[in-house]
Amino acid sequence: MVTHVELRPLARYLEDVGYVVQLITEPSRARTDSTLIWRLRNEADENVADTVRLFLGVRGDARAVLVCEQPGVLRERIDDARVWVVPAPVTGLQLVEVLRDALSPGRGA
Repeated sequence: MVTHVELRPLARYLEDVGYVVQLITEPSRARTDSTLIWRLRNEADENVADTVRLFLGVRGDARAVLVCEQPGVLRERIDDARVWVVPAPVTGLQLVEVLRDALSPGRGA
């Protein structure tokens, strides 16, 4: 189980390098003008792909970064250029690199 306490160091790192971070308990609560970074507890859950598609469907410029233990499972389920799947554990620096790629013009959508 991943808790806010475990995510705070990553959130702090992202804030320190200039990102605005909002820790939430449910992806459905994410702002629609943001990039969702979701640390998954169970990537085998069938609802994960539906939740990500719903988030992405709200806005065409939305992005999602999914951090999980078995990235291959999600890559097979979610075939979308706006989704980055990153193996856990992940460092703040690794997330920044993924975010830079995800947010660079001409990437995704």
